[in-house]
Parts: sequence; structure tokens; C-alpha cells
Amino acid sequence: MKQLILISFLFLVTNTFGQNTHLVYLKNKGSLDNQSSILFSDRARERREKNNVNSDWSDIPVNSEYINQLSSVGKVVSTSRWLNAVRIESELSLEELTKQFDFIDRIQTFSKTTNSSISADKLEVSVDKSLNYGWADTQVRQLNLPCVHDQGYLGSGVFLAVIDAGFNGMDTIPFFDSVYLENRIIDEFDFVGGGSVYSYSGHGTAVSSCIVGEMTGQNQYIGTAPDVDLALYVTEDVSSETQLEEYNLVLALERCDSIGVEVVNISLGYVGFDDTTTSYSYSSMDGQTTISAQGVTIAASKGIIVVTSAGNGGPGKIGTPCDADSILCVGAVDGFENYAFFSSIGPSYDGRVKPDVAARGAKPWVVWQNGDLIQSNGTSFSSPILAGATACLVQANPNKTAQEIIQAIRESGHQFANPDTLLGYGIPDFCSPFVGLLSLDADQLQLYPNPSENVFTISGLDSGKTSVLIYNQMGQLVEEKSFDKASGMIEYSHQLSNGVYSVLISNGENTFSKKLIVTK
Repeated sequence: MKQLILISFLFLVTNTFGQNTHLVYLKNKGSLDNQSSILFSDRARERREKNNVNSDWSDIPVNSEYINQLSSVGKVVSTSRWLNAVRIESELSLEELTKQFDFIDRIQTFSKTTNSSISADKLEVSVDKSLNYGWADTQVRQLNLPCVHDQGYLGSGVFLAVIDAGFNGMDTIPFFDSVYLENRIIDEFDFVGGGSVYSYSGHGTAVSSCIVGEMTGQNQYIGTAPDVDLALYVTEDVSSETQLEEYNLVLALERCDSIGVEVVNISLGYVGFDDTTTSYSYSSMDGQTTISAQGVTIAASKGIIVVTSAGNGGPGKIGTPCDADSILCVGAVDGFENYAFFSSIGPSYDGRVKPDVAARGAKPWVVWQNGDLIQSNGTSFSSPILAGATACLVQANPNKTAQEIIQAIRESGHQFANPDTLLGYGIPDFCSPFVGLLSLDADQLQLYPNPSENVFTISGLDSGKTSVLIYNQMGQLVEEKSFDKASGMIEYSHQLSNGVYSVLISNGENTFSKKLIVTK
């Protein structure tokens, strides 16, 4: 059973390949003369420049001569410059290919016929509707996101990609009218069969509704980033579960890189495969071993914010690519902010905090492929709820890098000081002083020691009057002091109890924000 795909009926599919399907990894890329053949959009160049991304080995295409030689013995279906790999369908065996071409490093061959059954329950529960977010009210307010929306940050101009299993019905359902009428679907591609993204599964439709769903009246509903630009990519083959789907995921991320996507949602995860000899163990969840973890790590290095689901294997461990570093892996809570029993838990095998944060995944309201509003379960939905909120934060802080945004979200979590294996750093507060003033932070300003017991020092200030305001995690002002000094340094004595605080420092025309941890 697929770990993360949620479908409202049970079905069985058999898929037969006429030839052997090989994933061929190459030893090198040969000549570097073909590097200029990779074209990046203006959006991509802007994102890379903001994130100080330099071109490297992963930007160089697969060697064209190698591709030509492999084409002589079969059909080259696709290539990955990040993995330096070629997917080929050929009558030749693994041994025959390896013997014939000395540039091949290793080959993974996939069986010709696979079967996979997918099922989930459809849940419908009545709730009180509000005037604003309607059915989505709890899942949006749980992140304190209305504060950001009220400032006009709804994701406008931010490019977000949803990588999923299909978007059945999305192009005809009224909840998505705005995104189509305003021509905000920028790119679509099916990496599985080369067909329409609006076939296959409706899982991506439900996932996307958490972000851009919008309706007024009786079915009032507003997602977390209703104004974003979208790319829709199908990488998940609902007829099987193989590492080819991870390979497809990497191809989609490469496309995201080249066209300028800033935020990616991946409500997919991998542990077990139809061929159990290729399945992953917990020791593989180290952020480096799996194909998909390698892919999202490279994407993060290109300045893309990757948001992915933790998995629905709780109380079992996380799957991949949740285990990757430099991304946001999202666990699930219910409407009362309690851990959802099905949400996979951390840490990563090498001991890093996972999941990173959490959002509502137990009975959030989503739009199904038939146009109905329903409640469903899964980290498949906590991830896009968080991804949409992240896009709004990107819009509000256009000069901040992807990793600065990610770290700010982690630090706004309600249990940042004491992360656990269930929710990581906790539920982010997108209206906390730290996140809300992220764009006003300053690298030259220092606050130390941190953690602090009773006294901390602020250095790097301009001379003159300075005001210091300290907020708790509920956004309440707990201490405030003013200093009339001509020095660039002040000492602050406090009576704070153990916990995490946001320190706002106003010095002349500038206001800065720092996170403070108090331990006594």
C-alpha cells in the first residue's frame, strides 16, 4: 500500500512494459563544453542570484555522446543531470549493457509487471463555518496566518510547484476557477506517461486545494496561498511503487530549478517498494542515501524551498525525502494541536530533528476530485497547508534566502526550545514578531550569550537611543526597556523564565528581531 497517496476508492492496476526498463547511472559527464545548453528562465536566474547559487557539476547536462550510444540499443526515455542518469527501455540485459559501454557506473533494472492497490476512507464531518476562511478556518488559523494575509501577503508573484500523482478534475472544479482565469498555471508536465496532468489520481487536486482553493458562499473556503503561481507535475505512478518514481521526482525538481520555482510541495514518500530487495530500511533515512533525498538536497542548494510530508506510518519512522537536510518536513496535528496518531516520527537515522514542523493533517478540509469538500487524513495535507503559508512569507520577505526563510519558520515553532520526535520544532506561528519582522533582521547585530540566564548583550548597534521589547511565544509583550547610550553595545538584565522569546530592537529608524532562549 502506498504510504501517502489518499484515494476515495479501491482499485487494482496492472502495468506491463514491453522491454526491460533500466535506470543507467554514468561514471562522468565527459566534456564540459555542453554546459551552456541548460537554459534558465529569468525567474530562475533571479532566485539563484538571491540565494548566491553558483553553477556546478549538477548544472551540466548528461553527455550527449553517451545518450546517442545508449539510443542505439534502446529507447532513451529521459535523462537527469542531477543524478547523471539515463532511463532507457531496451531488450538488452543489465550485464549486456555494462559489457558494451564502459561509461556506465551501475544499472538498476525494474521488473516488467507490478501491482499496487491504493485505498483510503472518505470522511465528512459538519463544522461551523466562519465568515472568512470558511471550512478551512481552523487549518489556516492554527498557523496564525491571517495576520500575514491581512497585510496583503497571499502569495502573489511567488512560484510554487506541486509534485504529485495527478490532478484529476482540478481544471473544471469551481474552487480553482481563479487560478485558471488569471492564467496562474505557469507549467504542467507528466513525467510518468507524458500525457495530461489531469488524469491519473485526484490526490494532487486535494493537495492543491489546501494552497489555492477558493470559494465564497455556502462552500466558503480559502487556502493558505490563494494568489500563488503554480506548476503542476505528475511523478507518481499509481500502478506501481518503484524507485523510478523517485527518479521522476528528481526530473521534476530539475525542471523547477530551470523555470524559477521558489517553493515546492511534495506530498509523497518512499520506504517500501514492489521489489522488496530495493526497499529502504531506517538506516537509509540519513538524508544522503535515497534518490529522492539526494534530489531535494540539490534543489535546496539551488535556492528552492522544499516542503514535504513526514509520512503516514506513525508510530513508525519517517520515510524519504523527509529525511533530507535543508528542507521542511511536515508532521500532522489535529484541530486541537495534538499529535495525529498516523504521522510518522523522527528523528532521521543520523539523529537530526524530524519532522521539522507540523500543521493540521488530521481531518483538514480539502477539495476532492469530484468537487466535494471533505475531511481527510494525512501528512499529504499538512505539507501543502504549510507550503502555502511559506509562499506568503517568501512574498513578504523578497530579499531573504530560502534557508533564512526555512530557519525562521523552524524558530517560530511552539516547541522550538524543546523539539521532539513527534512534531519536531512544533507548529509555526507566522505572525510571531520574529517571523513577521524577518525582513528587518540584520547580520551585523549580535545578541549573546544565547541561551541566556539573566543578562544578555546586544552589539553592533548604531549609537543613540535604543528600545528593547521582548515577546513570549504567545505574542505577548513581557518586558520593555529603553537605553540612552552613545555606545554600539548595551547589556540587558531580565527576569524572564525559561522559554523562547522574540527580542525586538529599535535603534533609530531601524527595527531588528532576534530569537532568545532563556535557561536557568
